[in-house]
Amino acid sequence: MKYFNHTVSLIALAFGLSACTPDTAQHTETAIEAPALIAPTIPPSREGLAAGVYDAEIAIWNLELLHEVPTPDGFNDPAAMWAPAIEIALAEAVEAGEDVERPPSPISFANTDIAFSGNRILMGNWHGFNVFEAEGDAAPEHILSVVCPGGQGDISVHGNLVFRSVESNRGRLDCGSAAIEDDVSAERFRGVQIFDISDISAPRQVAAVQTCRGSHTHTLVPHPTDSNVLYIYNSATSSVRPGEELEMCSDGEPDENPDTARYSIDVIRVQLDAPEQAAIIDRPRLFADAETGDIAGLWSGGPHEEEGRNVASTNQCHDITAFPEA
Repeated sequence: MKYFNHTVSLIALAFGLSACTPDTAQHTETAIEAPALIAPTIPPSREGLAAGVYDAEIAIWNLELLHEVPTPDGFNDPAAMWAPAIEIALAEAVEAGEDVERPPSPISFANTDIAFSGNRILMGNWHGFNVFEAEGDAAPEHILSVVCPGGQGDISVHGNLVFRSVESNRGRLDCGSAAIEDDVSAERFRGVQIFDISDISAPRQVAAVQTCRGSHTHTLVPHPTDSNVLYIYNSATSSVRPGEELEMCSDGEPDENPDTARYSIDVIRVQLDAPEQAAIIDRPRLFADAETGDIAGLWSGGPHEEEGRNVASTNQCHDITAFPEA
């Protein structure tokens, strides 16, 4: 639409100049030429592109592909790549009464957010995170992998501290890969992890802040006056953990349970010289009436129109944008 409007404006200008030209030509020797029209740029079509795992054809527009970096070892499972076929075979095995182990799904190794620090690129992943060094125009060099399954894996960095979101039930405090089968487990982790990468060859997990719904994304907010304090605004979209696993947690709608973990975010305080002490300091309600205090989302759930698609209720945030100076 931007190009269309621009073209229309130039056409109008050309018509205006043309209308004035005959009269103007009687008094001047030089005719005014209408400006050339700018043709709209049409992005390339993806139709007909060949498929592939590592060599799929691409369509690119207004960008230049400089480098491609392969997936680091340990962050790919060929069996998971073909999950649909495996899911069918698994379902058939389960139906036949066989005792089978469920394989990981493709999303178990999906990349998520990217964070940048100096020449370093930190790539979040459902399986952990990777760090690359990018010097000038050279191809990024893989320098570190941290394996820590647990899902979502959105990532941010502040100095030598890396923050990572963990949301799925398979997350573990020890970053192990063994599945947790129990509904309630002291080994389960869902929340925000903090890693110290001051020694890039020996990263350390220094904190693991448990939350009721895990962590889907998080936003770093600096303290307005204390440079040694950082806040994390955490948002989650998963189910609420049982109180038997994390005491502060309870589920339900606010009219039945005013302490429900839904309709809120977590605010975590991090003292940068002692990140191991990071802890939740508040769980503010973002979905509440400013005058009455009634807790409610933007939508209570259900279809927006008759026979329309069922839409989930808004009782959580997906992303949070902060304006610290506002």
